[in-house]
Amino acid sequence: MILTQVVFAGEWPRYLHVYKGTTPDLDGKISKGEYDDAAVITGVMDWTFQFDATPVKNPEDLSMTCWVKHDGDNLYYAFDITDDILYGIETERWTPDENPDHVHDMTTVGFPWFGD
Repeated sequence: MILTQVVFAGEWPRYLHVYKGTTPDLDGKISKGEYDDAAVITGVMDWTFQFDATPVKNPEDLSMTCWVKHDGDNLYYAFDITDDILYGIETERWTPDENPDHVHDMTTVGFPWFGD
């Protein structure tokens, strides 16, 4: 089974085909080979983010590798992100209008991908 997802970032729309793979261990680390069967997104050059109108022009400022796969029941994302600024420490914490009170909660109502 192949899932197709439209990715709205950078030059878009871009399509990402997500393939069925093995279920990863949800242990907070990416083990060698764990995402070898995943689709890969790399880089964020020229992406414009919701909270900053300036596109990324330098990979030393922000770079990313994202792996995406599903196991037939769940969709899994894994990220390796390099940034020259520590979010929430060197910057103000950004809160989206739709979830300002729980955005940083590491729960199903929070947005845990913010990495707090």
